[in-house]
Amino acid sequence: MKQTMMKKICCSLFVLMLLAAVMLVLTHTAQNSVQTTEILPQIDQRPVYVECEEGAVIDVSLEAKEDFTAGGFRALLVNISESSRGSLHFTLKNAASEILVNEVVPIAEITPGQWITVPGDVSFTAGEKYSLSVYTDGSAPYFMQVPKGQGDMLPFTQEVTQDGVLLDCGISLGVNRIEPVQVTYGDIFYYSIPFSFLFAALALLCIWAGPAGVKTWVSKIPFRTWIDRYGNDMFLLFLFGCICISIYSRAYVKGVYISADSAGYLREAVNLRAGNGFSYDGLAGYQTWFANWPVLYPVFIAAVMAVTGAGAYLSSKIVAMVTAGLILLLLRKCFGKDAWIYGLCLTNIGYLNLSYYTWSEIPFILFLLCFTLILAYIIKEENPACGWYAALGAAGICCFLTRYYGIFVWIVTGFYLLWMLVSNRKKMVRLGITAFVSGLLCMAYLFMNKMMNGMASGVSRTMWWDDYRVLTDDLIESLLTEFFNIFSLQIPELIEGFPYQTKLFVVIGILAGIALFIYKNCRRFTRESVLIVMAVSYDVIFIAIRYVSSMDSFYFRFFEPGTFLFCIGLLGLLLPYLRGKKGFHFFAGMTALLLGCSVWSIVANGGMNADNNYYLALEKEWDEAYSQIPEKSVVIFSDIDFRSSYYRPDVVSGEIRPQDTFQDLQEKYYGSDYLCIRAEYAAVMLESGEYENSVAKKLQEGAEGKAPEDYAVIDLRDDTDAEPGIAGDAEPGITEDAKNPEAVCGPAAAIPVSDPADDFNLRVVYTDETDSYPPDLYYVEKLADADDWKNAYLIFLELDVMGEADKFTYSLIHIDDDEIPELIVDSGFEAGGCRIVAYRDNGNGAALDVLQTCRRMFDYREKSGILRNYGGNSGLYFDLVYALDEQRWSYVTGGMYRENYDDIRYDEEGNVADIGYLYTWEAEDVSEETYYAELESVYETEQASEPSQNYYIAEEMRSLLETGDVSSAGHRYELIVDDVTWKEAYEACKNRGGYLATILSVEELERIEELIITEGETDTCFWVGANKVDEEGNSIGYHWLEPERAAENSKNYDMLDFYNALWQNFWYGNEPSFWIEGEGVKIRINEAYVMLIYNEKNDSFGLCDTVEDILALDHSYAGRIGYICEYDE
Repeated sequence: MKQTMMKKICCSLFVLMLLAAVMLVLTHTAQNSVQTTEILPQIDQRPVYVECEEGAVIDVSLEAKEDFTAGGFRALLVNISESSRGSLHFTLKNAASEILVNEVVPIAEITPGQWITVPGDVSFTAGEKYSLSVYTDGSAPYFMQVPKGQGDMLPFTQEVTQDGVLLDCGISLGVNRIEPVQVTYGDIFYYSIPFSFLFAALALLCIWAGPAGVKTWVSKIPFRTWIDRYGNDMFLLFLFGCICISIYSRAYVKGVYISADSAGYLREAVNLRAGNGFSYDGLAGYQTWFANWPVLYPVFIAAVMAVTGAGAYLSSKIVAMVTAGLILLLLRKCFGKDAWIYGLCLTNIGYLNLSYYTWSEIPFILFLLCFTLILAYIIKEENPACGWYAALGAAGICCFLTRYYGIFVWIVTGFYLLWMLVSNRKKMVRLGITAFVSGLLCMAYLFMNKMMNGMASGVSRTMWWDDYRVLTDDLIESLLTEFFNIFSLQIPELIEGFPYQTKLFVVIGILAGIALFIYKNCRRFTRESVLIVMAVSYDVIFIAIRYVSSMDSFYFRFFEPGTFLFCIGLLGLLLPYLRGKKGFHFFAGMTALLLGCSVWSIVANGGMNADNNYYLALEKEWDEAYSQIPEKSVVIFSDIDFRSSYYRPDVVSGEIRPQDTFQDLQEKYYGSDYLCIRAEYAAVMLESGEYENSVAKKLQEGAEGKAPEDYAVIDLRDDTDAEPGIAGDAEPGITEDAKNPEAVCGPAAAIPVSDPADDFNLRVVYTDETDSYPPDLYYVEKLADADDWKNAYLIFLELDVMGEADKFTYSLIHIDDDEIPELIVDSGFEAGGCRIVAYRDNGNGAALDVLQTCRRMFDYREKSGILRNYGGNSGLYFDLVYALDEQRWSYVTGGMYRENYDDIRYDEEGNVADIGYLYTWEAEDVSEETYYAELESVYETEQASEPSQNYYIAEEMRSLLETGDVSSAGHRYELIVDDVTWKEAYEACKNRGGYLATILSVEELERIEELIITEGETDTCFWVGANKVDEEGNSIGYHWLEPERAAENSKNYDMLDFYNALWQNFWYGNEPSFWIEGEGVKIRINEAYVMLIYNEKNDSFGLCDTVEDILALDHSYAGRIGYICEYDE
């Protein structure tokens, strides 16, 4: 006995001595130790960037805030694809121009969106400046922008200069800071000290109690009982906590996830909380109707705001957390002690990403799961209680009220109804009534939207165009992503590198394997089968709808609800193979350990540190951005972060068109008290000289004395400059002057006043107070010598119509019943109106009769000899009828009507609902019925139409008049298929003796389209000679680059300036898009170059804008790029 005791004491002393020796080593300081700290700036989460153009240098001036040593720089770049080549060059110099770092990083080694290390040991001295030069060869990657204040954690300041311009942001550049530090070996070998004590304690326990005793003691602890009784619920609680911490950290403390859809949901929630109901612009003073998405999700956010007092964005995160908790409770209720493994579906990467964003898919998943489980119960039970049908109907309505697509659940239910028609008619009747009532309520909601918004789902989803190959590629990629998301994995690099045609076989193989497993293990009408059928139906129906409607392309957001249901069903089939296996409990334990490690890592990485809260920092940026904008304002050409639209719901975005008057703006932005525009934008508008005088005056007054980046604030309630008799009258109503058409459009009289048939070859009938053409004898004589109408019209163009003939567009129409068409001259802006020129022979040669319209709108009945000029602004409108008889214009009759401010009708909330009008016909007060009766008696409006003929620029109209065809009729075109950039295509055509095709008429476009079809190149995207940058690279409007035939004849035709001749028949309905941005896109890329592409769905060609080098963004276009060369012969 004593001997045994001595052995135990000796062994214990040995363990303690060994522990002391280990502690002596572990607490000893390691020699020459340094600590590397990665210091990274907070990049802007918006897709904004600094482009590193090939060969162009980005200069970054660094000033050290303190003495420190760097072990290399960190950089984050995007816009890099597998095909990107070349190198990234970093050169750092000190103030004496000595090179401190000169490194070259191959582009192929850079992973887009991930931080890379640029090696280089440098000692920085506080206060000294260093210059860093960055340039690339062979590619054009982008740095992400770092807003001011978001790089304060760096040990240096940075000023970025690009193309000689100092930027107001930094770039995604960090540093590895090296500091000498005293560390022990215990610090180096993580957890070595506590593990040493733990092992020593276990050794002493085994020495004194014996291994068998320790084992007996441990076996008495009821671990298995505790796990069986409490393990499931504890795991679910722990999982819920992990998800909440992840959402709070990732989407609030460390980042902000707000897409365009998110901003819409949040703005509606804020307005709901303020009591504005469906009016998502109610706080801004406008009567709008929230219909783009169903309202239930914003209702949840608003409810959380009301209960917690939190802001809209944080409330949306709370909604995501509560929804996750409710899903876990539902799983616990349905699956009992197996719920923990079903709960792992919430760790799917796709589900977590949905939770980070403010998207309605999260509550939709809850209601969809609830609906499916209830439906499965009803199908399984012989005679379920009526309450289950009511619950099913409520869940179905909630599916619809979170996402319109949720109505698909009743389509799937319809299949089961058909089965019940044979098996259980009583259950079929009850389920049919449930579906009918629920569907009827959903239809009533859509009808309400239709009545209030004009469209059942807020927008038209029937007009679209797609590149169906790209759409199919996105579908393949999305299905692969969904599969690997289930296991919280990214697509393996090997598979990611496969072409899409090969990836398709991978997808087919995965789906075939899953289908075979389901076929062997799933029985009809079980809970698992209903879950799987609902999930597959969700995906199949959605894919079919997407191919025939307008929305974003396929990506994880669309498929996650179906994936979630599918995983629940598949787990139910797998569990019998897993339950009771030896490794099953080990798997549960490892899963819990991984969840714990994930939470630990969040905390250790500062994910719960409220002092460095990204969202609160973003709010400060928004406060600064809106600091100069008063309440209830419209911001013109807003460049404020779109994510903040809910943060200032009293503010709307707007625009000013050149033809808008100040009173037009007051009417258009009736809900806003102020109009705000950056002074630099106002200066550009004033320099253009294109904007109406009353607007220009207000812009000039508002921008006076303002710094370029400051806002000019214009009071929209100011009526001091209103036109007499239109706004600001002491007594509302129509004044005597306003009863006459001349009050708006001037005298309908002939100028000059003498008999034009005998004395002059040019006669102008005015409806507007515009300076007349001087009856210069030179033009009179030239008209007298004109031998036909074509030459006469050419002389009219030579007369320099309205001062600047080359700035207007032209067309030929038949108003009277002769064979000679009338010439339309469209000024392009409302104040300029149109001139309609008629040819006649006055006995002294050719003569022209010109009608100058008031504003641009007119319609006519072809070959009827009658025309109506109509329109108006600022609450005053007109209809003026003219006749063309024997090629002479004459005023027939007309009337006017204006808003009656004594007849304003308000809704229950005190907002203007309707306003009456006061009518006059030929300066006599009349009723509305009499007004339109008088108009119809001389002019049948239903039989009239606006001009539908093609419009032309002046050069093309001259060619039509001279030759009978457009100027390009004799040109030759060549199609070249080659994967080149726009600039390379431009130079290639010049080298071939031609030029990149410029399409200046519809006829020329049709000839090129016919050539593409004939040569079978409809799958190719062709560069054409148009872009929106000038020679210096500055952004301007989209324009055609006319060839340099001669220096004095080289012109650029701005498409928007010639809207009806070069724009409306050329672009697709959704083009130009100007930028690539949005969900799933990490950068905001300026689309400055133009392609001609074919849309197989609509069997039509159209222009679209894109980047200068398409393959740098999307390599799937390889082999499908070309360009069109045009030759004058």
